[in-house]
Amino acid sequence: MPLYSIPVALPYRTDLDAGAPIYNVQIETVASSREAALSTAKALCKLTSYIRFGEPARDMLTERALVGEVQNQVVGPYCYIITKCQRIPHLSFPPRLDKDASATMIESFKGLQAKMVDGILMDCAPLTYIDSSSMSALASCSKTHNLQLFRVLDPIMKIMTIVGLNKILPIHADINSAMDALLHNAQQQPDTIEI
Repeated sequence: MPLYSIPVALPYRTDLDAGAPIYNVQIETVASSREAALSTAKALCKLTSYIRFGEPARDMLTERALVGEVQNQVVGPYCYIITKCQRIPHLSFPPRLDKDASATMIESFKGLQAKMVDGILMDCAPLTYIDSSSMSALASCSKTHNLQLFRVLDPIMKIMTIVGLNKILPIHADINSAMDALLHNAQQQPDTIEI
C-alpha cells in the first residue's frame, strides 16, 4: 500500500477537565490515507505529551483535528523528528541509500540542532539497500539525536549484523517499542534549552 505525506494538526489536553489548557501538535505524518494519518498523529501526540509534560495526552480533540490533503508519495525510509516545539516533521530518503543518497542523509541530519530534537524515529521497512557511508551517518546520528530504527527487514539486518551496526544502533521490531526507547532516552537527558 503506497504511503504519502499527510499533514495533521491535533489539539489535545493533558487533563480530562474541559477547562484545562489546550495544546496543539503539528505532524507531517507518513500514512496510506487521511484516516491512517490521524491514527499516526494520535500515537505521536502521546509521545510528545509524555516528553513535554511527563504525562500522556489524555484528551485528544480529534473532532477539532485538521487533516490536510494527501501530498507527495514516500517510497523509501523516513524519519519522524520529535522536536521540542510541538512540531513533528519528517525526512524521507530513497529506498536505496547509496553514495548519493547518503550524502543527502548526512546533510539532513547535520541540519538538525541536537538541543532542539528529543529524538528521531526511522521506519526502515522501505529500505532496500544501504552502503557503508549511510551506516556511518546513522551511527553518528544515533549518538547525537537519540535515533531509534524500527522495522528493519532481514536482508538489511543481516548487513547491519555483519558490520556490527546492530550493536551500536537501537533497532526495534515496531514503532511502539521505538517510541518507548526514545521516551526513556529523552527523559534521561537534561533539558538544555535556556529561556
